[in-house]
Amino acid sequence: MFKKLLIATAILASSSAALAASGVPYVGASVGVTNTLDDVIGGRNLNVNIFGGYGAVVTQNIYLGGEVFANKATGDIVYSLSNRFSYGASFIPGLLLSEHTMLYGRAGLVNASYNAGYTTNISGLQAGLGLQTSLTEKVDLRAEYVYSNYDHFNNDFKPTTDQVNLGIVYKFE
Repeated sequence: MFKKLLIATAILASSSAALAASGVPYVGASVGVTNTLDDVIGGRNLNVNIFGGYGAVVTQNIYLGGEVFANKATGDIVYSLSNRFSYGASFIPGLLLSEHTMLYGRAGLVNASYNAGYTTNISGLQAGLGLQTSLTEKVDLRAEYVYSNYDHFNNDFKPTTDQVNLGIVYKFE
């Protein structure tokens, strides 16, 4: 999984170089609720996210960007199972609905650390949909839904997560 994240990061970095003339780096943070689902167990917890990225409007209303992120979950999912943290990289294509509002998608790779009496890392794929709108010239408000589908954990647990986040983005323009 680490190799996949390095490849994704290299792709994002090279695409960022192509967008460098008109692109904008940004950082942000969000809070949300994660619902973990599986055939055997499931549960809900709160999460805090930090992220950073780079993106640009490449035509009149098309946006392309890349983002790296880290999530910290709070609380146990059920009993002694807890999702400690996750991190990854995403490709962020978007459609400008107006000068200040963008509808965007998310496609990426994620790696999560679970603790079930012992710690294990599992990787997966992510897809999502979000809306971002300007509050000021440099600050945006973001709301998004993200679905993650992870590999098997301990041969009997294959988690998927639904995550809803609300966050703030600071652009370095």
